[in-house]
Order: sequence, then C-alpha cells, then structure tokens
Amino acid sequence: MQVAATVPHNSRKCCNGICSSDTIVIQAKDYKYFSITLCCVSSEEFVNYATQTSQGTKMPRANWDVLIKYQIMIPPSPLLEQFNEFIQNIVNRIHNLIFKNRNLRQTRDLLLPKLISGEIDVEHLEITAEDIAA
Repeated sequence: MQVAATVPHNSRKCCNGICSSDTIVIQAKDYKYFSITLCCVSSEEFVNYATQTSQGTKMPRANWDVLIKYQIMIPPSPLLEQFNEFIQNIVNRIHNLIFKNRNLRQTRDLLLPKLISGEIDVEHLEITAEDIAA
C-alpha cells in the first residue's frame, strides 16, 4: 500500500516517473492544510489504518470512502501557520537536495569518461580542502 501527499502548486516539481496504480494521491483542499496533510498521510498510523481498512484479498486496495473519514486535529491558525512554515522549509530543502544530487550525478556522468580517457587533464589542478567543503 502506497500513500503519497502531493507537493503544493508553488513548489518545484522534483521527480518524473511512473507510480503503480495502487498509489493514493492526497492533496489538501486548501494550501494552509498542506503540512498537516503531508505529515498525517506520511505517518505510520495513517498507513496502517489504510492497510487495515483495505479491501480485497489478492490485491488489497485502500478504501477511499473510509480514508476520507480519517480524523485529524487541526491546530489554531497561528500554530498551523508556524507549522506550515517549518514543514515547507523541510520540503524545500528536500527538493533542493534532490536537484543538487541530480546535478552532481549528471556532472559525474559527463566528466568521468573524459577523466578516464585522459581527455581532461587534472594533473596540475590544485584543490584545497576549503574548495571541497564549499
């Protein structure tokens, strides 16, 4: 059973791909509930609930009519706003790391064959520990 919360419309799309047909995509009706929705559907408790209430023996499927009734506590607006900011910062950081990782992988794939073949010479290249840390 897979449950995925969608990324808010103002975030950058970080992944292309295909998911299985049993993935449940859940999106908050209002952006102010994005963080609490994300944390709820990502929780082990919610995934266990979806699994326990699923229907079917050979290929169990979550029952949307049951999941839509799952209750969560909504904090007062000031606390919810702080929580949204906190979680959105984490989501943004995850996206940035995904993009950086993708860029590093592409750079490696471009440079490694050229380094191995000798097309690029790094014999006289000076790199300090500070350069690496940056």
